Amino acid sequence: MPKQELQSLVSKLSSESKNLEGLDQAAEQKLEALINKMEQEIQSPDQVATGIQNAIAEFEITHPKITCILEEITVLLGNMGI
Repeated sequence: MPKQELQSLVSKLSSESKNLEGLDQAAEQKLEALINKMEQEIQSPDQVATGIQNAIAEFEITHPKITCILEEITVLLGNMGI
């Protein structure tokens, strides 16, 4: 169940990232790379946690929706013991 919820949140993050406005190219590339990594490593989510924390720090002021989804993913990973 937690992996399904994690996959759902990653999909939600991917969809939301496509609707962002005002995101500079470097930030867009970082977010896209993080999403791709999360999608690839959904079976081993412990490796994603550090990248999520870095992304939260970067997006928390300018893109609160992205930050909210990333925080949900962090909580879910914590609940999974990661």
